Amino acid sequence: MPSLHYNPHVPGELARVILRRVGSRQVYVKPRTSLPKPTGPMLAQRQVFTEACAYSTGVFRNPARRAPFEAKAAATGTQVFATIMSEFLQNPVIRDVKTDGYHGHTGDMLGVLTRTGLNLAAVHVVLRRADDTVIEEGDAVLAAGEYRYTATQDVPAGTDLFADVTVRDTDGLEVKRSVPLRV
Repeated sequence: MPSLHYNPHVPGELARVILRRVGSRQVYVKPRTSLPKPTGPMLAQRQVFTEACAYSTGVFRNPARRAPFEAKAAATGTQVFATIMSEFLQNPVIRDVKTDGYHGHTGDMLGVLTRTGLNLAAVHVVLRRADDTVIEEGDAVLAAGEYRYTATQDVPAGTDLFADVTVRDTDGLEVKRSVPLRV
């Protein structure tokens, strides 16, 4: 969109406007003065897109992992990176992080649902405060179709935490997600 310093309503006066095409017409619009504050769903979608970019870059750099996507991209006439990314967005590596079983007590559980068709090497969970102080960390264990992390330390009520989940596959590709918690 071209940005012009021209005021179409007052001849001789300059103002910043944006020229936009709507159908077959051209219209002048005012530029945005500020961006809207992101909502919860917007931030969640941004997180998924960031994960997709990181995963796609890792697969793209590995020729053995990239080969099936090259064939698929050639068949559909799309770019390889876009094919990898659309595959990830349709089937994310981390489907969900269940925090409803964690209340800040020893023995509480965090559940991590992952894609079933992957060869995962590790699912690692780090519980940290907002100031990046690590409270505890460890690997989650596969049980009943989901990875479960059992807390080993008590956390005082009213503490704001983040559960940083890292899923690593056998090729070394990592996908990370950070989930806010309130104890």
